[in-house]
Amino acid sequence: MSRFARGISVLRSHRPPHRRRGGPALLGGVCLGLLGLGVLADPALADDEEPVEPPFQSEGDLDLWVDLTGFRGVGDRTEQEVYLSVANDQLVFEPVEEGFRGRVRLQTVVRDSTGHEVVKQEASLEPVAATRLDASDHGIQQVVRKQWELPPGKYHLEVTLTDEQALRPGLLNRIRNRHKKGEIETWFRVREYQPDDFELSELALIRNGRHIEADDPAGRSGVELDPNPSRYYGLALPQVRYFGEVYPGASAESTDTFLVHSEVRDLSGRTLVESRVRAAPEGASFAMAEELPVSEDIPGGTYELRVRAMNERTREIVESTRPVEVIWAVDSWQRDPDRVLQEMILIMTDPEYKTLEKLSPGAREVYLAEFWHDVDPEPESPENSVYREFRRRVELADHRYATGLRRGILTDRGRVLVRYGEPDDTEYEYSSSGFGPDGGDQRVAGPSERATLQARPSTSFLNPDEFREGDVSDVVNQRGGSTIKSKALEIWRYDGRGKSLRGKVDLQSDSHRGLKFIFADEMGNGEFQLIGSSGASVY
Repeated sequence: MSRFARGISVLRSHRPPHRRRGGPALLGGVCLGLLGLGVLADPALADDEEPVEPPFQSEGDLDLWVDLTGFRGVGDRTEQEVYLSVANDQLVFEPVEEGFRGRVRLQTVVRDSTGHEVVKQEASLEPVAATRLDASDHGIQQVVRKQWELPPGKYHLEVTLTDEQALRPGLLNRIRNRHKKGEIETWFRVREYQPDDFELSELALIRNGRHIEADDPAGRSGVELDPNPSRYYGLALPQVRYFGEVYPGASAESTDTFLVHSEVRDLSGRTLVESRVRAAPEGASFAMAEELPVSEDIPGGTYELRVRAMNERTREIVESTRPVEVIWAVDSWQRDPDRVLQEMILIMTDPEYKTLEKLSPGAREVYLAEFWHDVDPEPESPENSVYREFRRRVELADHRYATGLRRGILTDRGRVLVRYGEPDDTEYEYSSSGFGPDGGDQRVAGPSERATLQARPSTSFLNPDEFREGDVSDVVNQRGGSTIKSKALEIWRYDGRGKSLRGKVDLQSDSHRGLKFIFADEMGNGEFQLIGSSGASVY
């Protein structure tokens, strides 16, 4: 680790205030070690990659958020703060005497634009939960705060959070003891401050900003920094809260006063809520910890927090801005966004889903509300019958078909159930009971078709060009020395078009007998895979 880098890991647990279960509790301590991690980045990337504005969301098994804020440091250094959050339902908690405890490993690597490693840190942290319900609650966040002193410039950040109590799905991962993890790799820029200038720091989005002792490591300038890395506000956090620092500059006089104007604006620049406070600072800087209430009059979406500080003597103004997300839907606060996407792909068209994927959290909430309104057959009624039935099918599929590796709607039977409803008739057979070349008229996918089907992502299925009825010449599929005839089969039949929630199922011209899906337990482990269908296309 370079001589100018330091790190603090503070783990906190946060529940949404509206649940009234009490306040956050300090749960963790300092880093247990400063270790070398990873491989040096390719220095050539520095010229090709532009820094990305935070916050950042992870890839991998765990969904985590990282936000960054820089403050003026000593000399030419910037005090760079990094905030990370992960929801309880992303982690595995084991029962202990005082409740439930997790065990995670946090690895952080920072490299400068030449590829030189300036920060390497590893921390072992143990989040706790009071009850089993808390341990599985997406609304309760574990938050880590780190601090480094860095010279201004462009840097590459790598963050890896590993759950040491959760193995990745799959037999090979279990054999090799591979744990679930979330990873973030991105370029970011450390701001340059001028020691003698009148400046306003970057803004830290927080959950609360109560005053504490000035030397308390949980805070800054006597204000507790309780980070909100996702920048979500609305239902569970009805006040947009921020922390910032004003640096009056060398030309300021001891009698100067400053007017601080804070506002939340929509993307057109219209002010929705604002506040003004006056400060008469002492010293080289003063802290701001303000809150702006947001009500349901402000719809879900992406907004801008703008803070301006004016020296009332010189009339000089400095400002800083941050985007924030306002969201009101319970699902947005209490459910993993990836789970929502896994569900919506089963009812949306491809263009609709691709649009949804690209949206920010606040804009996604607005888009989903409009989508469900558009598919509601009776918009004037108090309940959306399509949404109610969709939720019922999703819950039924997850309950019936979940495996140790994935949730039920990601299995073939689960996806068919959500798209087409429960079958009108279900048969449980072995291929020797009449399916196959000895008597059935149903074509089962051949080896090449099966490879195509299995290679697809788990969120798509049933290309209409892959399965047609009529040809039975290649029903027998050799695999591992056995044939499909030795496998258990489950046959779903639908009268007519099935029970599509949106009425957009296109049947093939020769499908007058209705829909049919054949699933086989190919591995003998109870997990049935779709091997053939008749008359079905997706939306």
